This record gives sequence, structure tokens and C-alpha cells, in this order.
Amino acid sequence: MTHSTPDDFERFDSVPCNTEVYLQLLTPTQPIRLRTRLIGIHSRRAVLLEFGSDRHWLAAKPYIKEDRGVIVRLLNSDDPSGHVFAFRSTISRIMSAMYQWIVLEYPRDLEQLALRQHSRLQVNVPAQLQANDSTHKVSDGHICDISIGGGAFIGKDLGEDCVDKHYSLKFTDDRDGRSTVLPVTIKNQQFIDAENNLTHYGLVLNCSQQETEALVQRVILRHLIQELPGKQPLSEETKAGEDKGAPAADQ
Repeated sequence: MTHSTPDDFERFDSVPCNTEVYLQLLTPTQPIRLRTRLIGIHSRRAVLLEFGSDRHWLAAKPYIKEDRGVIVRLLNSDDPSGHVFAFRSTISRIMSAMYQWIVLEYPRDLEQLALRQHSRLQVNVPAQLQANDSTHKVSDGHICDISIGGGAFIGKDLGEDCVDKHYSLKFTDDRDGRSTVLPVTIKNQQFIDAENNLTHYGLVLNCSQQETEALVQRVILRHLIQELPGKQPLSEETKAGEDKGAPAADQ
């Protein structure tokens, strides 16, 4: 992974207070995933998060302690490029005065993606592609890349010419079980794996720019929150079948 530059940290320091944060506690058995909000960033010194109070936080409280390793992911929605940041850190202190805060060590390195750039961002989000016509045909698979201009889905072949037809792309939040539906049109399809009956579908989203940004953000955050320690950096992650040369709809 490329080491972060001073500009990267300056961009990170500008993330506004109250930004939603995805916090992952690293435990010996399995990671614990929580949501909270950013209290503030003290440049080169510390990152402050709110200590949550919902049932997920209550269940995780025995594991929230000093020196606990964590992975943090957040989106700077005020940034014109919509940067998504991810970094590893350690809980350095838990503060309990008028409010409860978690103090994290300032990151030594950052992973980041620019949400609003039109470049394809590789992701791996389990999803379903369902026809909007009377057949309601369903393909189980995963979203393999996404951008504001479109995306791609690899799944079971639907057994028909799908180009220019309307579908619903559905995925479920890994933590709260909430479903998200993306209205899409298939712009190209390519059969890529006869043994497993897999087809690559290039997609465009059928919604406004603002709605598209919100939906793409959910896809990226869904991808980020499911990552486990030890996986490759975001920019290097691939899935079998994604390197077979099939185009996305926005290329």
C-alpha cells in the first residue's frame, strides 16, 4: 500500500464533526462492528469518537478498553471528491465526564477512495439482481465495482438478453439487516464462467445525481464494514472473475 502523504492527512483532518463513523473492534474471536459519530480530530495527536448507547454498544462494552485494536472507516461528505477513509488504530483512552468519548491514536497511515470520481472502485458486496418485469427472475451474486457513472455485477446467468432492461439491485446491510435497492439498467452482459454459470453485467443507476451518490456511498460503506483484518488493501482487492476483461457500463 502506498504511504499516505501530508495532503492525505490534511484532507483527513478536515473531516467535519458529527460525521458517521464505522468502528470495528478487533477481538481474538471475531470483529465487533459499531456505528458512532466523530467528535473531532486533533491533528497528528488523536481522533475522538462518541461512546454510543444503543444495544450494540451495550453488548460490546466489555470489549471496549484501552489498547484495543480497531479499524475505523468514515466518509467526508463535505469534500467535493467524497473521500472515504479507512485506517487502523488503538484505543488510547476512554473519557467519562459530561459525555463519554473514545480517544483513538492518530493514524500512521490511511486508505482512501474518492467516492465522486468516475473511476471504478473495486468492491465485493453480496447482492441480488432481480427483473422488474412479470418474470421476477433473480440472479444471486455480488457487486464487483461501482462508480457514480455505473457499476458491475457478477452472478448466475439470467438466461436471456438483458441489455437495456430495467432491474433492481438489492443488498443487505451486514449489521442491521436493512435492505438497499438500486434501480439499474443493464447496458452490457458477458458470459464469463461456464462451469459456474456466471455472467458479468454492466449497469447504470436510474436515479438523480444526489440519489446516486447516496446509493454508491452505501455500497462502498457496506464493502468497507465487512472487511476483516489481514485482507489486502482496498485498492488491491479483486474477486475471481473480475479480471476477465468484461467492461463496466460507464466505460
